[in-house]
Amino acid sequence: MECKRCGSSHIIRYGTRNGKQVWKCKNCGKYYTYGKPLKKKEISLVFNYSLGYVIGVLVGDGSLSKWKDYHYFDHKHRQVPKSQATKIVPRYKYGFQLQAKDKEFVETFARHLEEVSGRKVKPYPIKSREMKEMAGHKLSKPYTFHGFKAQLIHKKLYQKINPLTENLTWIKEANLEVRKGFLRGLFDSDGGVSKRPRVHLTNQKISLLQLTKELLEQLGIKSRISPLGTLFRLWIDSKENNRKFFNIIGFSIKRKQKNKGKLG
Repeated sequence: MECKRCGSSHIIRYGTRNGKQVWKCKNCGKYYTYGKPLKKKEISLVFNYSLGYVIGVLVGDGSLSKWKDYHYFDHKHRQVPKSQATKIVPRYKYGFQLQAKDKEFVETFARHLEEVSGRKVKPYPIKSREMKEMAGHKLSKPYTFHGFKAQLIHKKLYQKINPLTENLTWIKEANLEVRKGFLRGLFDSDGGVSKRPRVHLTNQKISLLQLTKELLEQLGIKSRISPLGTLFRLWIDSKENNRKFFNIIGFSIKRKQKNKGKLG
């Protein structure tokens, strides 16, 4: 008996699943069963606040990623370091990721991603490499990012959510909870509060800000869009509209949410 992935004969029994023997390859770590293939579990999205929030973050600071992950084997089909490999097996991975300096932001994203996926997502602290350039601009001083990260590898969920992020027109007709979740996720990512206070949202895509303006108007919140160098910024000007924003949408990030008290 050989491993279905790497061809190794170093396999062991590893319990049962649905009445079938499960085997584990000691070289590459693959689990599998023999016999008729099991029916693949379908992923169905629930259009609720959590899904809206996750998509709002993904079109902001979060990311949907697809990348190659390589496995290295020697001539005896044993998994080895890259320098010792005679065979390289590429496999794609699909995932969701958020990296930010605000712990509560990453924790909120992780909690809603758990709700959507049904899988555990645990944030963890990170320290990135020194950066001399950011968003295509040279920095006057080198910058090392300190913050938190949450990540989930899930191909089927990626295939369901990716089309929803590429064309957002559907969200205008979505239920109220989805729209509110989307706006909060987006403002947590790209939003801010000036000293007045005055809520704003900055992005390079004017189409995204126009959609946001329309969604805010559906909630009775008026806003305007103005150019900001190579970017665009949406402003919520009046005290009344800012108060509505904080009461209906708000922020998950404490340093942004604290300005609510200044509105009376």
